[in-house]
Amino acid sequence: MSARRILIHCPEALLTPHMAAMAFAGRTLANAGHSVMLSLCAGAEERCVIKDSHGVPAGQALHPKACFDCTTNLMKAGLGYRLPMVDLRLHASHSMREEIKQLVDAVPEQELRDFADEGVRFGYHCYQDLILLKKLMWDEPLDADGAGILREQIRTAMLLYRLMKDLLRTHRVTDLLVFEQYSQNTTVVEAAKALGLSWRILTQSSHLNLDRRRIEVRRNSASREFYGVIDAWPQWRDRPLSAQEIEGIGDDILYRMRGIGSHVYSPGKSDAGNIRQILGLAPDRKLIVAYTSSFDEILSQKSLDIAFGNPARPSVQRPFETQHDWLRALVDWVAGQDDLQLVIRIHPREDKNKRDGVTSTNYHRLKAQLAQTPANVTVVWPADPVSSYDLAEAADQVQTSWSTLGLECARMGIPTLASETDNMTYPVGDFIGSGDTVEAFFQSVRAALDRPPSFEAVVRAFRFYALSRFRTSFDFSEVVPGSDFMGFYPFKPAQAGPELVEAVLQDTTCIAVNDRLYVARNTEPVAKAQAMEAAGIRRQLARLLRYLMTGEDCGREVRPLRLRAVSSAVSPEALESEGWNAATDRSMETFLHAGALCAWAGPDPDGKAFLRLRHSPLAARLTTLLVGSGDRL
Repeated sequence: MSARRILIHCPEALLTPHMAAMAFAGRTLANAGHSVMLSLCAGAEERCVIKDSHGVPAGQALHPKACFDCTTNLMKAGLGYRLPMVDLRLHASHSMREEIKQLVDAVPEQELRDFADEGVRFGYHCYQDLILLKKLMWDEPLDADGAGILREQIRTAMLLYRLMKDLLRTHRVTDLLVFEQYSQNTTVVEAAKALGLSWRILTQSSHLNLDRRRIEVRRNSASREFYGVIDAWPQWRDRPLSAQEIEGIGDDILYRMRGIGSHVYSPGKSDAGNIRQILGLAPDRKLIVAYTSSFDEILSQKSLDIAFGNPARPSVQRPFETQHDWLRALVDWVAGQDDLQLVIRIHPREDKNKRDGVTSTNYHRLKAQLAQTPANVTVVWPADPVSSYDLAEAADQVQTSWSTLGLECARMGIPTLASETDNMTYPVGDFIGSGDTVEAFFQSVRAALDRPPSFEAVVRAFRFYALSRFRTSFDFSEVVPGSDFMGFYPFKPAQAGPELVEAVLQDTTCIAVNDRLYVARNTEPVAKAQAMEAAGIRRQLARLLRYLMTGEDCGREVRPLRLRAVSSAVSPEALESEGWNAATDRSMETFLHAGALCAWAGPDPDGKAFLRLRHSPLAARLTTLLVGSGDRL
């Protein structure tokens, strides 16, 4: 491969994990014989990612210290990773700024979203950011601050587009790299596209919140990349996972259950006891939990796809046109079912949360729609101190639209259905059910409630998670100190370095590169690999079972576990009749369940007898999945 000239544009350098990943990628490319530069903003942008993340209103400047710290961080990366810098301000003349300002300021407010120039849809590029910032619906009128911010974003995007075309020509750049799909980055991509240059979007895998050790290389918007993952699923669905991958997925299950991380919106799972009693639910009715998704995230993707000119994905027949239609039909259907009850968990992002202080417009629509519900329907609102994971533990079935909780629940063996089959982030059929029509959907609801837990469905859910997180990225854990590491780290060549260079500079994808590596590395007979995979997944399910019953994560430690299903009431006497002796049994843990009432017995960390009773349909279901390995694990 001939030497390339690569520009890394990372104007959000104050976000150190972003800058560190880009600088590491840059040094990796430079070590492979290519010329790499960093773009230096130094206040060149009127509106930037940092300004948006700080919630700075229109017309106000970012605090000078934040701008200074951002510039300092970028210079630290450049010096630390030995990457030269090029100053954006040298390519932005005063006359260019004035021309852009006059042009954008003349656009009527109602036409801002549709504004385009030189064939670039700047309005839609920037509207994707505004939707997330303000949590807007698609055709919602803008308030004064929203319109002002959108004008600032468009002026910035146009400036970056024009100056970047000059910079890319001047420095004879062949490849452009940006981090994530902010409008200040995607319009720079448009400049590269206009000049016929290669470009890639780097990001970090949504594993363990955001795994700073794993770098993804994208060739399109996030939504199109995920469509590619779903398209690749048939190729990967029958490929067994390694022990390391299975352990990583187990780590993620418990990580998210604890409510850790900026992208996990729900409070962590509590130890409050029976959530059905807490919410006043009927003890003798099966429970469906419906998790909504936040509209602004999917609408932001729609805006970027329009901006990029991505062709519409062929529509598929689906049971409901919108999330509101699904909720309306579900409430009406459950109201007529004497044996069922429903809890609707409104996505915590719809209201103010730990990441932002904005309430969505959709929240008010949901409030109006769900103001009155039947007696067997309960709504949990974002501000309610209820964990989505407590609800998952209590559920007999879970439904969602496109929330990641669908995949989370499926890999725990909870019967899961998707009401949305058009904006999906996972395939329907192997581990998540649905229906082409409303009638077919509710037939699937009934069937899933009556169907016994499927270990094969859990295996498929684990495999798809691995495809969507591990096969779309490269692992640099031997360099980055931890998944949540937030600083810079010394550079050293990494094993996955050549694959990163290949995905950045060649006409291939992360999935294609990882496909080649999988075939080369997995030489075990399929039957043996499947048996090892099944054993590994059962260990992670047992780990989850222990966590539910004891609140402790045994991690990689494997302890003997005895499993029993009993017909009588669960009690200390029942445990003793099954062979557990509180006085002498210190090496074996015993788990019993009668229906959803479960008991856990074994030694505590001090070696004393430990007994806990818990109402947990999830724990009982996990036991059913685990007994395939015998009565001991």
